[in-house]
Amino acid sequence: MLTVDPKSDPQKPALPSRGDVLTLDELVGRAWWHGRFACRLTTGEDCNASSVTEVTASICDQSSSCVVVLRDMTSQDRLFEMEREALSASIERLKDEEANRFTRHEVKNGVLSAISQVDAVQSEVRSGISLEQLDPLLGALKVGLSQTLENVLSQALARDVVHGNYIPRRTRCNIAEVLAAEAKKCSGNAQGDRFVIKVIPDEGLPSIDVDRQLIALVYRNAISNACRYGKLNGRIVTEVDLGRDMLVIRVINEPGCGHEHLCELSESSDVFNKGSRLHPALALSNEEDSVIVSKGDGGWIMKRCIDCMDGTCDITFEASRTVFEMRCPAPLSLQEVSFDTMDLSRNVWAVGVEDSPQQRRILKMIFSRLAIPNERVTIIGDEEEELTKLGDVLLAFLERIPPDAQVLLIVDENLDVEWPIEQTISGSASVKALRDKLDASQESRLLSLVRSANDSKNEVSKYLERTHGFLHKAPIEPDRTSILRMWHSRFGLSRAASSDSLGCLGQ
Repeated sequence: MLTVDPKSDPQKPALPSRGDVLTLDELVGRAWWHGRFACRLTTGEDCNASSVTEVTASICDQSSSCVVVLRDMTSQDRLFEMEREALSASIERLKDEEANRFTRHEVKNGVLSAISQVDAVQSEVRSGISLEQLDPLLGALKVGLSQTLENVLSQALARDVVHGNYIPRRTRCNIAEVLAAEAKKCSGNAQGDRFVIKVIPDEGLPSIDVDRQLIALVYRNAISNACRYGKLNGRIVTEVDLGRDMLVIRVINEPGCGHEHLCELSESSDVFNKGSRLHPALALSNEEDSVIVSKGDGGWIMKRCIDCMDGTCDITFEASRTVFEMRCPAPLSLQEVSFDTMDLSRNVWAVGVEDSPQQRRILKMIFSRLAIPNERVTIIGDEEEELTKLGDVLLAFLERIPPDAQVLLIVDENLDVEWPIEQTISGSASVKALRDKLDASQESRLLSLVRSANDSKNEVSKYLERTHGFLHKAPIEPDRTSILRMWHSRFGLSRAASSDSLGCLGQ
């Protein structure tokens, strides 16, 4: 029982919250005014060394004494936090399982479709089909596989962005072509009256440096929402504007069911909150029809993608239309003309390290697009002994080439070998060991890059500590331009050749 004069503090203090840290004196002062509360009690100067305490106070009849009962709730509070964390982890796991089911479904359908198309090609080849007739069949096969891969990569991209593991990859991009391709996927036809893309200014936009995957993912969701929540078969207009190195994309659709309710919202930005669903009536009707609908995270994921690009987004519900707008930095493509006419044909030797036969062929194509002569290209990885002794093999290569030659080294991060023991060799770690053995002259003439797919931000940071650059292993990545950018960053344009005949090489 404590005796304190309550008049010593004539102002009634605020009711403490569970997270407030109080000393014993502060706790007793509040106990006079508030009969029951919880807080964190500290007995020293270190506020971190506090315990969760439940306080019950009772004032005696003459109001001269106060009985305060303290109950240590630290263990119970920690148990509650653990249960909440477990529930959150369980929900995230369910979402990941749902995403994985979607991925497996897409992969299964894509592979089955590819197999059937291969069977058709084989049948036609046996019947003596001509090359002109074979080309459309192979083209359809490539389109189907590319679509399957893009769906899988989009799911992986969204998860990486949500978990904060994605690093934006800025590459040269014709934004109008990207948006037209995404609109065509949603509509089956990017032209016509329903899907319209307006570019400001009318003469078109130059190539800009943006993350094409993030832009495509956000835009795909925007027009999907416009189709779902806007007027049935209504017109959807996309406005694209570029000014002061800022890209602005607006998706405008006609009002749909329940639009009056949306116009009355005090904060339209609530659409970007996690778990927000602004169309409950539509969601209910869809559930009754057994249609799979979103969990309310679509807007939140779109905002996370735009935040990843250092951009902003907003949505406005007007009486006659809904306008979604996104903004993100989009500087003009660096040295665009120079990269178009630039190659590495002059005194550059190339080394590629890959354990996969298909990826070794891709490396040869990359070096070919850079115009490096075949006699100066070495591909390592066909023999497992080359991978287990990779450092020695690379040192021997550097000793064979001219002393003034520059070297482009591209190595896969995960090199799998089965002999003499089954193991995975880190390509970036092997490059780091090699660089440590080189003298200053050899190191100054080397550009070492590591290739991998769907790696986290921490893993990419680790790669960049060991090598000079990172290449994302995906067919949509413009490898030629990415490599030339890193070459320019390390050596400048003076060490590259200029060729007017490179237009046919593409990216």
